Amino acid sequence: TNTGDPDLVAPPADGAGAGPEATPVAITSGNPGSTVDFVLVLNNTSGAADNYNLSTVVLPAGWTVVFRNGGGTPITNSGSVAGGGSVTVTAEVTIPAGSPGTDPAAAAPYESVQFQALSPISGASDIIHDGVFVNTQRDVDLTPNNTGQVFAGGSVVYVHSLTNNGNVTEPTGTITLSTAESDVTWGTQLFVDVNSNGTLDGADTPITGPGDLPNLAPGASVGILARVNAPPGAALGAINTTTLTATPSTVINGVAAPAPVSATDTTTVIAGNLTLQKEQAIDAACDGTADAAFGVANISASPNECVIYRLTGTNAGTVDIANLVINDSTPANTTQSSLVVLTPAASGNVTEPGLGATGTVSVDFGAVGPLTPGASVVVEFGVRIDP
Repeated sequence: TNTGDPDLVAPPADGAGAGPEATPVAITSGNPGSTVDFVLVLNNTSGAADNYNLSTVVLPAGWTVVFRNGGGTPITNSGSVAGGGSVTVTAEVTIPAGSPGTDPAAAAPYESVQFQALSPISGASDIIHDGVFVNTQRDVDLTPNNTGQVFAGGSVVYVHSLTNNGNVTEPTGTITLSTAESDVTWGTQLFVDVNSNGTLDGADTPITGPGDLPNLAPGASVGILARVNAPPGAALGAINTTTLTATPSTVINGVAAPAPVSATDTTTVIAGNLTLQKEQAIDAACDGTADAAFGVANISASPNECVIYRLTGTNAGTVDIANLVINDSTPANTTQSSLVVLTPAASGNVTEPGLGATGTVSVDFGAVGPLTPGASVVVEFGVRIDP
């Protein structure tokens, strides 16, 4: 109940009188993962000194509040306030990372926060109702860049992940996927990896337009399979680069579409048939050891956790493959966390960014002789996700 003794207001005197108010006295906006401030004035309208505990009575799940006095020190109590006097405090409200964006067209286009001043002596209290508009952030990502090899007239399938790193759903029909070849005689077909197994099979559906992609909720990903086809007359050693581009469109919650994002698949024509498979596994402790079996399906990892990649090159043809080079790179927002490990050991010359760095991982197997039919080489390295 409100006794009328404390009066919690926003300067100069908004929210005066008994609270909480039906609608926010003050509304501010902030991004997910940021902190917003509310300046509150606590008036002691009684004739005697009192003190007041500070708290929230309404706060969205996962949000936090710190109250600070005029000197910036965290407090939970106002300290003594003389009768007829006042004290100013700042309520710092932290919006959790990943919080959904607020729809300006909603009936209540804000998240409510209600602050309370309650006297542990007299029981006098007041509540003020404020609000936070969470800004919409749109951010899509397309990873990784791939390299591979193919024989003339053959094809190779690359696995990509299209991820919504924003805080609002990207609906079906708002993202267009397109491809461009450095050599126009090559061609690429795109598919949704419906069963998320990283292999092009009968369950996967062709992508011919934006309507073929599913809704992407915040934090969600969809697997994209790119089948790159080399022309029958492709010359030995010819290199083609396929650029896969995701272009968001439309306005969501008043926010324009973000810039297009791209990934590249670089394919070299060889004399033979080399298959290259890329797998991944979580290394949560970043100790260089996979926590579970490697696989091609999409996985989820948190900031400061690590992922180990395993690339297996196999000579599936009938002739030796000479001068084999396997290339990869640290994905965006990661650094190398464990050095390259080869199977067989010491079977190639390694170039890598180094621990804590970013860049290309390249292994040249040419110096150790050709890869014979049926033989395989394995390259493993780890990356840490940026905090």
